[in-house]
Amino acid sequence: MKIDLSIITSTSRPASYRSFIYQMTTQLYKGINVEHIIVQEGSKFDDFYSANMLNLILKRQPLHDDYGAAAKDAGLSMANGEYVCFFDDDNIYYPNAISTVYSTVLGHDIGICRVHYKDSTIPPRVIRPGSEGIIESGKIDSMCFAIKTDLAKQFKWAGGGRFSDIRYLDKVKLLSCDIRFNNLIIGEHL
Repeated sequence: MKIDLSIITSTSRPASYRSFIYQMTTQLYKGINVEHIIVQEGSKFDDFYSANMLNLILKRQPLHDDYGAAAKDAGLSMANGEYVCFFDDDNIYYPNAISTVYSTVLGHDIGICRVHYKDSTIPPRVIRPGSEGIIESGKIDSMCFAIKTDLAKQFKWAGGGRFSDIRYLDKVKLLSCDIRFNNLIIGEHL
């Protein structure tokens, strides 16, 4: 079976993981073949319960204390989908998240959606052509974007600490300016 979208999730907190798994079971994405790659980091894995999700790939590794960057790299190395996205376990995903992210990136190298964050929405609304490339630190999160997998695998997340999402996306953007923006909101960054 051809995989359309690989969803990579780094997790180190069992409570966030349980909430994330529930949110993934409420997603509406019929017709899209998805694989979920969950990389659990820590030393006490018995606190995580086993999820009954279709196409679930589970990897466990020691905690790296790098905001999930090493876990994202581990997940990316296992991704089989044509496209890949990075859904952290500590956010809220609306039931349209998977289908919106996939339909945004389909046929493009990078797809970027929007999310609620504090009292605003990130990235800011795309109002005019040409303003799409302006994405800065604090104005995007890993849950906002999906990337063609063969392009995404050319770079690493690890090696920078906080704000690794913007640094990673900036590296990918060096190889492609084929970015499609979508003003739809797919969730809430907590």
